[in-house]
Amino acid sequence: KRPFNSVLVKNPSKYLSQLSLDVQSKEQEEGREIADFCTEVEPLIEVSNRKYHLKTYEKCFVGSEAVSKILEAKVVSSREEAVSKMTELVEAGLVYHVLEEHHFKDGPLFYKFSSPKELKKSIDAIANIHLSLSGDCAKYMALITRYHHLTCNLNITSILNDFYGCEDDSGWDISDLDNWRNNMKRWGFGRRTDQDDSMVDRLSPLLLNVDPDTWDVSGDPEWESPFGILAQIAIFDQVSRSAFRGTPDAFKWDELAKRATKVAIKKGYFESAYKSSLNRFVILLPLEHSESWEDQKLGVSLLLGMLSEIAVLDEGLSDYEIVKRLEFSKRLSVAFLEHAQVIAKFRRYPHRNRALGRTTSLEERIWLASDLVPRWAKSQNPQGEEGKKVIKGPTIPLKRLTRR
Repeated sequence: KRPFNSVLVKNPSKYLSQLSLDVQSKEQEEGREIADFCTEVEPLIEVSNRKYHLKTYEKCFVGSEAVSKILEAKVVSSREEAVSKMTELVEAGLVYHVLEEHHFKDGPLFYKFSSPKELKKSIDAIANIHLSLSGDCAKYMALITRYHHLTCNLNITSILNDFYGCEDDSGWDISDLDNWRNNMKRWGFGRRTDQDDSMVDRLSPLLLNVDPDTWDVSGDPEWESPFGILAQIAIFDQVSRSAFRGTPDAFKWDELAKRATKVAIKKGYFESAYKSSLNRFVILLPLEHSESWEDQKLGVSLLLGMLSEIAVLDEGLSDYEIVKRLEFSKRLSVAFLEHAQVIAKFRRYPHRNRALGRTTSLEERIWLASDLVPRWAKSQNPQGEEGKKVIKGPTIPLKRLTRR
């Protein structure tokens, strides 16, 4: 079993205060070193979905392969040292066997890195278990430090580099066609299967340390800069929906994203701060996702005004580029107007009712069962086994019934 995850405490200071300063310092330093080693070797180890006896284990690695990679990178000097170090990670709860049946072995066993959710669950689980003076404090410190590594790097550069799939700020605001080609699929604007899940996996842990009720960057010159606004919308509006699909957390940070949009509009960023029309469109996404009709009206008016300028732009462009510009403009406008139609009719998004625990009206039920439901309204269905529990009735061909 996972050796330490079952004996954690919520507030270490209550117990660390019982130790001498020397012991605290020694134990804390040991824990930090364990967490630092985990963060150092994680990028070296190939994590992927793997099969064994017809069962797929997601996002795991092979013990012997991990040892080889660590040794090749010269992080350790021998396989024995690598095994010892990886064993420390398992004992601290930072790594675990996929079936929670083995300690670390230099063999063909599958292991996973504990996710921020798993770390947080472990940290919060045992609030009243006493820490011993020998090694538990070090293990607890390892968990705290590792959790900090994964969740506390909320900065504009790391968010936008991941969001745009680039290495520096030169890729944040590229020309329209390149931006559309490179990013619309990655962000899940097309088929969900085209979405860059690795980008979501890297960015979603950052959300776990953001309390939407207390997080406030009002007046911060970096977060309220043009690219600071884009970073807020990227993580609070886009990443949240993909990472927590089918749950209330998909919409948990919507107000933060909407606030960022309104700051951008007030400061004039929407009109003049970005070269790419796709970035201007991203600024409007929180309005598209809002359940406020006033927000929808604002978003539609700004979008249509923008498209009236860019859709027919042809100076210096080839016929192909003009056609693609019109195609992308159509795609952007159709989805936005569909969202506005739903809010105008229901004053909320019926497809969110299940996740948010809201009662669905008869009119909403008819609409949800009809072929009027757009693709994006089906995107928040739960995934995996949970999704299979959703009862799907026959589709009512409402469009055909209403044609006269």
